[in-house]
Amino acid sequence: MAGLNNDVDPRLIAVEHSDDGVTTIQMCDVDGRNGLSEEFVRSLKSAFHSVEQTPHVKAIILCGLQDAFCSGATRNTLEKISDGNVPLEELSLPALLLNAQVPVIAAMEGDAVGGGFALGLAADIILMAEKSRYGLNFVEFGLTPGMGATRIAPLVLGQAIAHELMYTAEFRRGRDFRGHSSINYVLPKDEVMAKAKDVAARITSHSRSTLQLLKTNLAAERCAVFKHAREMETAMHRVCLEDRLTAERIRRNYAE
Repeated sequence: MAGLNNDVDPRLIAVEHSDDGVTTIQMCDVDGRNGLSEEFVRSLKSAFHSVEQTPHVKAIILCGLQDAFCSGATRNTLEKISDGNVPLEELSLPALLLNAQVPVIAAMEGDAVGGGFALGLAADIILMAEKSRYGLNFVEFGLTPGMGATRIAPLVLGQAIAHELMYTAEFRRGRDFRGHSSINYVLPKDEVMAKAKDVAARITSHSRSTLQLLKTNLAAERCAVFKHAREMETAMHRVCLEDRLTAERIRRNYAE
């Protein structure tokens, strides 16, 4: 836990450094199922910023709970969006992964919902669990997708699959992505973290300076795509928010 600043709430985000240069950032809000509340987002951003200032880090593993990687925006967050408070901090969260100085591995053992899935898809290397559920269900709440999902998801999942998920708000099991997307590994849940650590160990056998140069180069296209996506998504959100039924859809879906 060394090196963390006071803005990281250990009840929400846990950070662990290893001697070999691997840092694990675990989203650990059990009660909130790693929902993107203001406090959670603030802690996650602070954790990434603290890790960026730790010179020996060569790879970052971002993980969640076994049953919930990240459940996306909380009801309170969505209600703020419906009230016209756009943009919000969590809408730029994938930039933490894209702009990190070193490779980021997303170990999505548990379900990843909406913005939670968009967050994981911004990683450099992505692992899913065979039976966990993944979806981009923004339209369920009367909103178009955010967090860069409109452009990043097609790059990772393939255009056909990403578009279907965004249009239908349906969820798929991790096994459904095997062989049809650019997901690195789809494994039994209890093997996801072990594999993530194995990949990280293989990365950290190389020099940090080389890894930093490579990360900057490999992430450049996705960073540009993300920036453009956010501009378009913000414009779409403003149109959606003119629909007086959006707030009602949010209340109805959370009640269900």
